[in-house]
Amino acid sequence: IPEDAHSDRLDAFRRFFYEEEGFNGNTTNYYDPANSYLTAVLETRKGIPVSLSVLALLLARRVDFPLSGVNLPGHFIIKYRAPGLQIYLDPFNEGSYLTEEDCLNFLTRQGLEASALYLSRCSSVSILKRMYRNLINYHSGAGDTAREKLLREHLALLEGCSIRS
Repeated sequence: IPEDAHSDRLDAFRRFFYEEEGFNGNTTNYYDPANSYLTAVLETRKGIPVSLSVLALLLARRVDFPLSGVNLPGHFIIKYRAPGLQIYLDPFNEGSYLTEEDCLNFLTRQGLEASALYLSRCSSVSILKRMYRNLINYHSGAGDTAREKLLREHLALLEGCSIRS
């Protein structure tokens, strides 16, 4: 990361979100559905990459900070955007910095093509869809068919959305 105003701003953002507010990845109970419910994540300060990203993105939007979500398969991440600069952050690991090479190596380890297309900014709707799919998988595995059905209905409504924000 360049030693300049960008790194100062990023460090301040990370310090506030992870140190002062205490958000972090839930390493002890990753597959708990509460990790995907934002109200629970706000209460416990623990979540999975996508839920922590949503909260960080909402904060960033509020303070006009140029972050966007990246729907990396297997591990949602955040991208800091500035003219001529892209820096990736791992929301699950205290906002640790990732290079593009780190991200592409992760894809290769997942058995996917190491393509920069996976590192594109994603829409709010695609983030919601990912969260719904996670919750459907959680509740399906737990045998909660009523909640799974409701979530599938909500996801079906989102499937028709193409709003980019």
